[in-house]
Amino acid sequence: MEDLENDFELIHPKVSVNNKIINSEVDLIGETSDLFINLEFNYQSKGDKGNIIRDKENFSYLCQLYLRNIKHKEDYENIKKIWQIQIDDFDYYNKGDFIYFSEMQDKKYHLTRNFGINIVDINLQYLDSLGYNNIKKADILAKSLYIFVCNDDKVLDELYKGDEVMEEIKKEVKSFDEAFDELLYYDPDKLFRQGIAYNVKKELVIKMMKKNYPISEIVEITDFKPKQIEEIWEAYLMEDANKKNDDSLKKLLQELLSKHQELDYKSFISTVLHLSWEEIDELVKE
Repeated sequence: MEDLENDFELIHPKVSVNNKIINSEVDLIGETSDLFINLEFNYQSKGDKGNIIRDKENFSYLCQLYLRNIKHKEDYENIKKIWQIQIDDFDYYNKGDFIYFSEMQDKKYHLTRNFGINIVDINLQYLDSLGYNNIKKADILAKSLYIFVCNDDKVLDELYKGDEVMEEIKKEVKSFDEAFDELLYYDPDKLFRQGIAYNVKKELVIKMMKKNYPISEIVEITDFKPKQIEEIWEAYLMEDANKKNDDSLKKLLQELLSKHQELDYKSFISTVLHLSWEEIDELVKE
């Protein structure tokens, strides 16, 4: 766990290596030197069609992450493993378990194809059915995730009493709940259930930047660093300009590259727009 903490880093949620691929933005993703960890929040649709589309989208993230590993032939020797953790508000296999582990296997002999792709489904319905007395006796994972199924502040206060990490998370969730209620026209109840993932915080940053809130205030509310806020806003501006059929993107990139002289900023543009450095140079040249 210590190695994971030291090596783990959040990365941009757009995971595709091709800008023509749809549904390439995940909820929350990070990586280590040998592993991708993608976190998805899944909700049961009213119709079968919505659930099928959701599952196919989730599988497409795995495919895109796998391809992201491979830029040269020799990369096949060092492909990063992929763990996709899906936090579901329903029981995926309807077997009553808390956690399901899925991987690619032979149907008859149940032999695993070792492609390094793993899916973990966490069933929040299971926690909801346990009740508070059983949750108190449960392991740390169940206790930590209970915050997504319980809206009773008194119960959560008692459950997380003395747990500095969870008390801090509970405060943060509450502050976001209040901020969203004031600044966004979303359903706060729904946002609470969705877990306040990186994607949601990103949307809050964009909303506040559009309303010209001071960076210091956005830092206080989101707990993002000023550089992260700047990157989220500039990525939004790039994506927005890229949708227009004029010179907006060219002018914006010229401005940003003039502002940020460091080489890694061109890498940032490449990640956001899925363009090579050569394509970026071609785009911004006079």
